[in-house]
Amino acid sequence: MSADERPLKRARTAPAIQMAAPHPFDRDELVRLMTQCAIDLGYTQTAAELQHESGVSFQSTTINQFRAFVMEGRWEEAVAQVPVLELVTPEDSAAVHFLLKEQKYLELLERGEVAEALVVLQTELTPLGYDERELHRLTALVMCTTPAELYARHEWAGNRP
Repeated sequence: MSADERPLKRARTAPAIQMAAPHPFDRDELVRLMTQCAIDLGYTQTAAELQHESGVSFQSTTINQFRAFVMEGRWEEAVAQVPVLELVTPEDSAAVHFLLKEQKYLELLERGEVAEALVVLQTELTPLGYDERELHRLTALVMCTTPAELYARHEWAGNRP
């Protein structure tokens, strides 16, 4: 029987290693890095198990809460979280504010709530003064008559899980 034909032996599970000296790295950050790698490689169950077993969440509580607010369409609460996200620059903060308001606007258009969407455009997006060109693109989306047209014109997947 050739080496290629032999059945593979299962590796034994290594016993837990106790390190006597302090780690030269931040354990939580290492776990987060390993989790990110597992997710990037498509090993989502492995990533979930690593988080569970290590007790280290891939994302901070603040990020998880912010994400939940966005996913639930709780826009005011999401905007209130922006200052605690520890963004690098004021420009990053402005971009996040704009993107949150843009998502709110798009979801209103998707649901056919055009009047409400226009209020968001006029009172929430425009005063940010963030990106005039993008504001013009967003304004043109009011003319979309179906969600499918909105998705295509804005290259947006919509409010779908």
